[in-house]
Amino acid sequence: MIRSEEVDPTIQAAIRERYTQIFAPNAVLDPTTARVKAEGAKVWRQHVKRQSARFWGAGAVLLFSWLSLPLLAPTNEGLGVLAFLSLSAAAVGIVVGTFQQVQKDLGRHVNPDVMRSASALIALSRAEQLYCQAVAALADVGATVSPEIQRDLLAQLNELLSSYRKLNTLLLRFSATSATDSISALQSELSALAAKRDAQSDPIARATMEQTIELCRGRLESAQRMRPAREQAEAQQELIVQTLGSIQASLARISGANVPSSSVDVSDLQRMVHEANLRARSVDEAVAEVLTLQG
Repeated sequence: MIRSEEVDPTIQAAIRERYTQIFAPNAVLDPTTARVKAEGAKVWRQHVKRQSARFWGAGAVLLFSWLSLPLLAPTNEGLGVLAFLSLSAAAVGIVVGTFQQVQKDLGRHVNPDVMRSASALIALSRAEQLYCQAVAALADVGATVSPEIQRDLLAQLNELLSSYRKLNTLLLRFSATSATDSISALQSELSALAAKRDAQSDPIARATMEQTIELCRGRLESAQRMRPAREQAEAQQELIVQTLGSIQASLARISGANVPSSSVDVSDLQRMVHEANLRARSVDEAVAEVLTLQG
């Protein structure tokens, strides 16, 4: 099974925060979150039921604490009271500890249904939505593929999502530079400035216009240099999205096929996601280098 700490921490933190809001007293819920709360309560009750032996044990200890008073008080009232208080505290401790264990168990492993419905609970990018679905599908095939392969695929999925976010950060940096200028618009602007310069008869005015043209030409050259890097980053993001979608679809087919684990071969999936990560790192480095040179 996939442990919660192995999944992307940003998504996990957002889901936990949303669940805290959903299960808060007097929380206002829409139909989707109401269904989520109902399903969550159902799963919680199932986990509590598995701990029924401990609850019965706590009940037995509590019953014995009440019996200890009439048994011990006639001969030693202090001992009877001490026994009552000690056993009552032990019973309460068992109950509290059991509920804590239930909460711990609920948060220890990834719930595939929660991951599949994550996009209905929290704001996710397209890549994050497909990542959550892929993780859910990976959890579903836990009994079919080995834990080692499962961990390797999850690590590769985490790296893919991280690469997508890095590329997104770089694209945001592009938006703050001349790379966002339309090359055709800059070319038109440069031609217009040249025409204005040629129309000037005053030498000082022509010199000023020449300086203006050089600045515009610099913006144009910068945009021309950076456009390929921006296009590579955008194309790589799309490749990551498609890879995540392919991984999810392939894992879902494996899960639905109910084939024995000995006949399952996910080497193609491992190779595909590995190659996507290698290319993502290469594009990330190339785009970052272009931005550094432009800075």
